[in-house]
Amino acid sequence: MRSHFINHQSIEAKQVDLNTTAIKADTDPIVPSASYSGSEPTRFQCHFQDCMEMYASAEQVSAYLNTHQDWFCRCAHPMKVELLTDNGYILTIGSFGAFGYKVEPKIGLELLPQDENSYQIRTIPIPNHVSPGYELDFQASQTLVEVPAREYFQEHQLESQSIPSA
Repeated sequence: MRSHFINHQSIEAKQVDLNTTAIKADTDPIVPSASYSGSEPTRFQCHFQDCMEMYASAEQVSAYLNTHQDWFCRCAHPMKVELLTDNGYILTIGSFGAFGYKVEPKIGLELLPQDENSYQIRTIPIPNHVSPGYELDFQASQTLVEVPAREYFQEHQLESQSIPSA
């Protein structure tokens, strides 16, 4: 059984006035001077796609993923996790700061019920939470594709190996 998953993160950070003057070295060849403009938000985006082999049937993996209340908080460690809804969580990414400015980024995530062996995670609003100068948009999907063990091992030229016992 293989699990194909795609992770797409789009992070938009809006510039916050910290009542400080920006210091820029004229000799910095990496950062163009246009990036110091305070009027445009800085946008970060990440895309990830891969395949993960799991030595269990799609039915077993699906049963595990469907009971995320049992494992999500543990797997998110060291991030702090609070239950928001039956399928929603608040993750506190950490605590960061510099030059007297401190931020503790949080994101609300909802693990949607499976739809035809496909699982989705999306950003949800956190009630009564105002993000201090940033916005997060997280979208992820994972699809379970069951592959017979013999086919998998032939494809990866692992004929002398066997599936580990559970």
